[in-house]
Amino acid sequence: IARRVENPTIAFGFATTAAGDEEPDKVSDSRFCAVCNAPLTYEYVLYGQLGSYRCPTCGWQRPDLAFAVTSVETTEDGQRFTLEVRDAVRAGFPCTAHIAYHGLYMVYNAMAALTAATLMGADGARFQQTLDRYQPARGRMQKLTVKGRKLLVNLAKNPVGFDRIIQIIQSTD
Repeated sequence: IARRVENPTIAFGFATTAAGDEEPDKVSDSRFCAVCNAPLTYEYVLYGQLGSYRCPTCGWQRPDLAFAVTSVETTEDGQRFTLEVRDAVRAGFPCTAHIAYHGLYMVYNAMAALTAATLMGADGARFQQTLDRYQPARGRMQKLTVKGRKLLVNLAKNPVGFDRIIQIIQSTD
């Protein structure tokens, strides 16, 4: 999409080794080049089609990241990640944040929000307060206790999301 619009774009994502102990996906949702339709090669796929890709035929590839998650640590109550600003205009801070949920897609969501907030001039240090108050919509990583048993309710709308839910359940046994 970024190639087809005149708006300025900002690339964000995970640095190569940032996923920590999360298991990367083995197959991408997006296997073909958006420019020439040749098969893409991936250095790594973290979630769905998100990762580091390149077309060996025409050279189209993931853009350099202006904002990159450089580390992810899974904790008992969620995940801690570090977002580094690599954009020369805004360079300078790594911001560490903690989300009370598991799954790389939750880190992607928080990273997108932190990137947008930073671009609008928000203080990255105050962002944690917002994350601490965040409550997902019903059925999305919803934590319940029923008759003394902890439950996690999560909606899956596609195979990639369902696969990630299974991985979260397996990692929290």
